[in-house]
Amino acid sequence: MFMRRFSKSLLFFSLIAVVSLTSVTGCGDLNDLFNKSNPGIEADAGLISFDQASESGVTLTDSIVIRNSGNAPLEITAADLSSPVFRLVDLTLPQTVAVDGQLVISISCTPVDGVSTSAVLSLTTNDKDNPVFQVNLVCTGVDTGDEGTGSG
Repeated sequence: MFMRRFSKSLLFFSLIAVVSLTSVTGCGDLNDLFNKSNPGIEADAGLISFDQASESGVTLTDSIVIRNSGNAPLEITAADLSSPVFRLVDLTLPQTVAVDGQLVISISCTPVDGVSTSAVLSLTTNDKDNPVFQVNLVCTGVDTGDEGTGSG
């Protein structure tokens, strides 16, 4: 009789402890608390520098490979570029990257004559350790020497 009552009390206490721990840590899902499932975003480069300088108005395209090194699916819900010189090519969002999977993101650059433009690609993800993943971008325009057509 005593052991049965003690077992029920211990079970009740254990349930209260888990519920209390869940509310203190902010974990709404006990799987998050115990399984530690988390996607892990990585990229094949931290900087994309377009291989060649280009004349103004000529578009260059390069790509970056995003990998999921975690143990849960990676969700990419938003992608922002900090400069209008760069554009995302045919990327639809949201994207899900499976565990050990990858996603190739193509980016185009249309440089301005004689100007090197830097920008940041920011990817919003469900990676708890890296919710906004950033990649630096650089695109350089060739100075064509055209100063205009006026006479001097």
